[in-house]
This record gives sequence, structure tokens and C-alpha cells, in this order.
Amino acid sequence: MAGEREPVGRSIDVLVWLATHPTPPWSVRYVARELSTSPTTIHRVFGIFEGRGLLERDGSGGYLPGLELYRICHSVASQLSPVRVLRPYLEKLADACGETVIFGAYDPRRGEMMYLDMVQSAHPIRYMLDLNKWMPVHAGATGLAIFAGLSDKEREAFYARGLSPLTDRTLVTRKELEAAVAKVRRDGYIWTHGQRQIGAVGIASPVFDAAGEVFGDVCVTIPEQRVDESKLDSLGADVLATAEAVSSEVRQLGYRRGWTDGVSASPAPTIPGG
Repeated sequence: MAGEREPVGRSIDVLVWLATHPTPPWSVRYVARELSTSPTTIHRVFGIFEGRGLLERDGSGGYLPGLELYRICHSVASQLSPVRVLRPYLEKLADACGETVIFGAYDPRRGEMMYLDMVQSAHPIRYMLDLNKWMPVHAGATGLAIFAGLSDKEREAFYARGLSPLTDRTLVTRKELEAAVAKVRRDGYIWTHGQRQIGAVGIASPVFDAAGEVFGDVCVTIPEQRVDESKLDSLGADVLATAEAVSSEVRQLGYRRGWTDGVSASPAPTIPGG
């Protein structure tokens, strides 16, 4: 378990685990097994959380989220998350194109992205995507739009580590990825077919923060059977316009993505709408 010898680290590890496994009641032994640590450690952490109202006992040996945990989560989501401010832009794009629209965000420390928000298509056939789940940043339109906004030094770090395919269409070589980067920087958006999820087409454009760093992206995803490739460039222009509006809002709100020492310190690249 990460942070095993450091109490604050242990508590954070447990809290993160609870947040990603929202199926209470939680038992001490089960959480200890999942985190590869001792029941004594989890019992101690649960006791601290209970004392502060983050957890409550259920009377059968399990623990439930307390009202204080709900209060903190709601406060963060409603006041600190960009989702509440940016969602109207996603809804407007979804109404215009009739397809699912996603807002992705990038964490430079992890070198990964996640979907923070999504407006689902009304079509009966659509892709069900997981929010708040870490994913590679080099795969599909949602990843490539962000990847193109990274500095040369950041991208070099990815190439040095090596990249794994998610499907047989995922781009993994430097040559392929740099071609995709050039396209995003030229056009302001990119569309891909089956690179992250088989049968899915994505059209994405990067979003930039108050410091001009790539913050995330806006993406439209469509099942391949519903795609008219002759209209993808037009849709790409709409996605770019939405990403520009979202970037403007992010800058005005002062949102920053954070940065990793020695990696993202170089100037952000110039991308249409960036």
C-alpha cells in the first residue's frame, strides 16, 4: 500500500480507494485486502474518518459515507470543479450535433487523462463511457488532442517510456504520433476511428488553461455505423469553436492544470483556438 509508513499518505490512499469504489458498506477486512495492507491499519484510518464525520458505522460491522464526506464532495464539485461552468457549452454542442460530447482533462504528474463530464446522445445506440477513470493520453481523438498540446519535452518523455496500443488502430510510434500532432496544430482538431475503442469515431479539440498549457479537450464520439465522413470536417469546426469557448471560460476563471517540474516548463505550442 502506497504511503504505508506515513499516516497522512495511508489516509489519502484509503480515501482515494473509497472514492473509486462507491459501493458501501465497506468492511475493514475487504478494504485491507484490496489495498494489500493490514486490517489494523484500515481500522485505524476508518476510526479517524469516523471521528471526523466522514464515515459512519452501519451496525453490522461495515462503514457508510457520513454527511461530512457528502458535504466536502459536493463543495468541491460545485465550487472548484470546472464541470459546472463548462457543461452548458457541452450541452449546446450536443444539441447541435445530436451526438455524445465529452470533456476530458489532463494530469501532467500522472501523464494520463480522464473524462470529467459527458452529455449523452439521445440515440439508442451509443457508447457508454466511464467518468473519472484514468486513461492513456496517446490513444484516440480524446488523447491526441491533448497530446498535441504538450511541449516537445513532455512528448519525448512519453516516447522514452514506450506506448502500448489499446486497439489494433492505436498510434504508438513517434512518426505516427508526430503526424497526428502536426494535424491538430494545423487544423485545431483531429478525428480518429477505433483508436481508443473499436467501432467508435471521435472528433476532438484541445482546451487551454489560464497559463496557456493544455488543460484537456472537447470531444464528440459517434458509433461508426452512424458516421458520415463527408461531414466530419464540418463537425470538427464546431468542436473547435466549442473548445475555443471553453478555453476562454477556463482562462477567465483562472483554472490551472498544474505542472511537473522540468517537464512542462517550456512554452505551450501554438494551436488554432489555443
